[in-house]
Amino acid sequence: MRPKVTVYAGEALIRRHKEHLEDMIRIQKKKTEIKESIPHVILSPPVARRFIEKYLLENLNAEKIFNRQSAFRLEDVTRQQPRFHERFSLLHNPCRAMHTGSFPMDKQGIPAKILPFIEKGRLINAVVSLRGAKQSGWQPTALANPDSLILQGDREENLYDFIREAENAFLVTSVPGLHTQDSGRGIIPLQYPTALSSGTGKCAVPPKLY
Repeated sequence: MRPKVTVYAGEALIRRHKEHLEDMIRIQKKKTEIKESIPHVILSPPVARRFIEKYLLENLNAEKIFNRQSAFRLEDVTRQQPRFHERFSLLHNPCRAMHTGSFPMDKQGIPAKILPFIEKGRLINAVVSLRGAKQSGWQPTALANPDSLILQGDREENLYDFIREAENAFLVTSVPGLHTQDSGRGIIPLQYPTALSSGTGKCAVPPKLY
């Protein structure tokens, strides 16, 4: 009787293991289908510029951080907390020769200087005006603008090649009402009525942008 019990237990174990593998494959396949069904949302350069100006620069203002009017907290900067994806960096470089965003000094008289705001997702520095420097005790920085900022990631791709090769994507060319949003809430409850669908180049109704 003992050998039969051993054989039965072995078959039951193999059957349970097979069922477990089938469940894992089914779950992974479902995750892949969901991932493939989610479209890529591509912001055109003008839209990306407005997002950076509205939601990054305004929230990086030292006065707003100290007055709790920013989506970032004081300890986010002092402790260099990670608030973005580790692949994301933001550099202020107003010192590039013959560049539209370059200047020797800003309107406050503060000399231009290369300064990282975000490094690998971590907040490193804030935008500190002379007034903000008195309030915070931080060193003042030259005022930043979208033209003097450099977005950095783990790789760079040609925008037109990316759009052409994308199979399920929408190119957003405008977002009405962006200037009326409260950047300090850290929420972007916006809708863009139409966008260009990759592949067809026709106007389509994309999903909501949150």
